[in-house]
Amino acid sequence: MGKLKRQQKQNTANVPIYRAKFYASIFGNIDRARDKMIKGAFSETIKDAEIPFIYGHDYNRPIIAKTTLSEDDTGLLVTAEFPYINDGKKFVDDALNKVAKTFSFGFDYEDIEYIGKDAGNDYFEIRKVKLYEVSTAAVPCNTEAKLVLIEKIS
Repeated sequence: MGKLKRQQKQNTANVPIYRAKFYASIFGNIDRARDKMIKGAFSETIKDAEIPFIYGHDYNRPIIAKTTLSEDDTGLLVTAEFPYINDGKKFVDDALNKVAKTFSFGFDYEDIEYIGKDAGNDYFEIRKVKLYEVSTAAVPCNTEAKLVLIEKIS
C-alpha cells in the first residue's frame, strides 16, 4: 500500500461541508475477483481505526474526511464528512453528475477459503481482512458497492 499524501492545512471556515454515505463492500455476492465477502470480515479492522477515504485508489489524492465505518446486513457502510475543496470538491461534483457512483477498498486477506463448486461457480469466501483505505472506483470489483447519499450539511 502507498503512503497517504499529507496536504497542507487549509482554512475551511467558509467552505461548505458535505456528507457522503456509501457501501465500499457488499456482503454475500461474488465480485469480479471471485471474492465473496462475509459479514464480520471488517469487524476487527474497523475498530478504532482511522481508515482514509481517497480518490480512485490514489494515495496522492486523499479526500480530507472524518470517516465512520460500520458493518450492517448489506455490507461495509462508510459515512464521510469533508470540506468542498480539492478532491472533496471533485468527488462531490462527480457524485452529483453520477460519475462517482461506485466504490471499493484496499485490503489484505487475513482469513480466506476457496470454495470449489461447479465449474465457473467457484469463489473465495473472505472471512477477515486488514483494511487500508476506502475509495471511489470507476470500475469496482463489486459493482453493487454504490453511493447511498450525498448531501451538503453546512
